[in-house]
Amino acid sequence: YSTVAEYAEQYGMSPNLPMAVLTQESGGDNSFRDGLMQIQFWSWENQPVRAYNFNTGKTDTIVLSNTPAKYAGTGYTVYTEQDLKNPEINIKCGIIFLRYSILNLDDNIAYGTFAYNMGVTNIVNLVERYASIHGLDFEDVIEDTSHINGLVDLAKETIDVGDWNYPNNVVQYAQGDEFEFKSIADDGSII
Repeated sequence: YSTVAEYAEQYGMSPNLPMAVLTQESGGDNSFRDGLMQIQFWSWENQPVRAYNFNTGKTDTIVLSNTPAKYAGTGYTVYTEQDLKNPEINIKCGIIFLRYSILNLDDNIAYGTFAYNMGVTNIVNLVERYASIHGLDFEDVIEDTSHINGLVDLAKETIDVGDWNYPNNVVQYAQGDEFEFKSIADDGSII
């Protein structure tokens, strides 16, 4: 928990959500092949992911790669597949990927949690398709979580990965009902 709390604070969220994700993913058992946060290396490999570090006031960029030399001089922090076996690195990367997933779904925690499990591109494409079918804008779907059941039905037809009940499964492990998520406003202030 202390490691989750440290990195959650650093990347702008309460520890409640990443701790619930960790519990859903591994139950705290680091013997799983993909570690505590169940990061599938191949799905993030060679994809630089940025996250604002609220402790330093700068953006950190990480990339998963088994060829770190490829990123020499980029300023990226590179983690190999072997590095992800380290619980601290696994938690840090998992929190960054969770934050990235939420940010790419307009700060919607429910949809972002789906994206952590099923892939950001899969969920963005799913929301766009659902919006098009129903004559809605992407933002309309994202802002109204009542569309989740319809999205799940559509996803079952088109996406063959993930857990269709993932957000509900995660929430059952939450300690309390608050998920704080900080962002940077256009004027640079923290909201």
